Amino acid sequence: EDTKLSLKERCRQLFFRTWKFILRDRERCMFYIRFYYSRHFDGVDENERNKRYQKVVEVMKPAFLEGTDVWKTLFHLCDMMFTSAIRIIRYNLQESDEIAEEVFHRMYKSVEDLLAWEQPACAIKIAEKTA
Repeated sequence: EDTKLSLKERCRQLFFRTWKFILRDRERCMFYIRFYYSRHFDGVDENERNKRYQKVVEVMKPAFLEGTDVWKTLFHLCDMMFTSAIRIIRYNLQESDEIAEEVFHRMYKSVEDLLAWEQPACAIKIAEKTA
């Protein structure tokens, strides 16, 4: 039944699952975020990093307009999510659906113009690849 959801609702579901996953274990989250922003992560060959995430890029590609650099767009979204998670952890804020919804809204608005609204089968394609 997920394939009947709008693209925005599918994005919201993906965001909330990911958001809850990264905040489930705050210590582990901080470890991975520190690694993500460290020289060790930057030290990984760019081609090797692209190879590792190629499957994610391919699954998400139908959601974006032709010509969109999906890799950079996903990197931007991850960066926004991690920055928000860091604030919650550092300031010892209570995670809430309201905060998560605000983060989702900012992230979604930042890429809304890149989404392939004119491709009605987009959500179905993504559902098939992730099933």
